[in-house]
Amino acid sequence: MSSLYRTSKAKHPAARPVTTNTELNLNLPSTTGQSSAGLTAAGVFVVSGFIIFVIGLLDTLIFGTHTWLTTIAFVVGNIFVATRTSTRSPWAAWTAPVITLFIMLVITTPLGDNQLGGTLITILLGTLLGLSDRTWFIVIVTATCWVVSRRNEVREKSRQRQLARTRRN
Repeated sequence: MSSLYRTSKAKHPAARPVTTNTELNLNLPSTTGQSSAGLTAAGVFVVSGFIIFVIGLLDTLIFGTHTWLTTIAFVVGNIFVATRTSTRSPWAAWTAPVITLFIMLVITTPLGDNQLGGTLITILLGTLLGLSDRTWFIVIVTATCWVVSRRNEVREKSRQRQLARTRRN
C-alpha cells in the first residue's frame, strides 16, 4: 500500500460521496405514560403505613386491642395500594404489607389494655401474637399484592412493546 492514500486529505479515485436521508429510530420506551404513573416505593410504604397505622391506633384506643377492623383495613388498604403502585417499583407492593403491619403492631400494642408484664415484654408478645393471629391474612394479601403488581408490570411491558412496534412501522 502506498503512502498516497494515508493522509486525511487524499481522495480515492473510486470514492463517491454518501448522502443519508434516513431517520435514527432508537425505539426507546416512552418516558411519559403508564411507567411514570403510580406510587413510588416510598409512596407505597407511606400510604400503606398511614392507612394501617391510623385504623390500628383507633382500634386500639377504642376497643383496647386489635380487632377485625385492623385486619380489614390491612387487607383492603394494601390491595388498594398495590393497584396504585408504579411499574418501576413493583416489589414495594408485596413487601409493604408485612413491614407496615409489623411497625404498626410495635407502636400501638403498648397502648392497648393487654399488659403482659413490662413494656418490652408487652411489645414483644403483643407483636408476635398480632402477627400470628393474622398469618393467613398476611400470606394471602402478600400473594395477592404480588400478583397485582406483576400483572401491572406485564401490562406495562406489553404496552411498551406495542408502542415500539408502531414506531417501527
